[in-house]
Amino acid sequence: MNPEKEIMNWWLNKKGFFVMNSVKVSGNKEVDIFAIRLADGRLVEAIHIETAVSVTQTDSFSSKDYEAKFKDKAVTTKVTELIEQFVGKSEPYKRMLILGLTRKKPELEGIEINYFEDILADVIHKLDKQFYRSSVVRSLQLIKYVLLSNPKLLATLIRHSGSQKILKQKTRESFVKELFSQSKVKRILGKEAFEGLLISLLKESTLTKPEHLVDALVTEVLTPRTRKRFIKLLLEHKDTKPIAKEILKPKGIRSLKYFLKN
Repeated sequence: MNPEKEIMNWWLNKKGFFVMNSVKVSGNKEVDIFAIRLADGRLVEAIHIETAVSVTQTDSFSSKDYEAKFKDKAVTTKVTELIEQFVGKSEPYKRMLILGLTRKKPELEGIEINYFEDILADVIHKLDKQFYRSSVVRSLQLIKYVLLSNPKLLATLIRHSGSQKILKQKTRESFVKELFSQSKVKRILGKEAFEGLLISLLKESTLTKPEHLVDALVTEVLTPRTRKRFIKLLLEHKDTKPIAKEILKPKGIRSLKYFLKN
């Protein structure tokens, strides 16, 4: 059994399904996965699942081929027979296609589309620390609790470049955006210990442009109550006070001392 199917099995088992893999069908065909869930001997749900999982984006995926397989007479007959074996009669069932990375978004009538990365994320999220006999599930457990729990190694994986890189520039930007939009991450960055990091990020951003910084501070960061205090502190700061005096000094007006002296 390939790793994709083993992960699918675990995912379906956790949802209460009994699973059969690579069910042989006449004409040298097979059903990738047949899943059925019963309650008190009655059918709750039956699913015919086909998988098309790849680690690279490809345009070679043919939705018509899979649509034809789901509707193939020998295949539908076999799925119906399996349901009858469990519940004693023919019952409607769901058709589901599991896709990996693909640029195309197929439109298949009567077929539910799910993406393997969503299933994989759900499996990893639900893994606890008990021992698993499945080498595939055990590997995912090690990745979750040994690799991904190490901040430096996780950052290294994301930073890795070259032919083995995980994230492209566009997906890297999306990752950072998703990470910083999380409320828990915002609370962490709000701690005083992270002021230095935020300053370094600010120095590398477009907010170093005065017009951008002013607009951000006035409209997004400061409240009407804190704006006045901010301006007062800015004008009184030792590094800006001389500049402020120069800017605020009236042009073309002589000081009172000049007139008293003369």
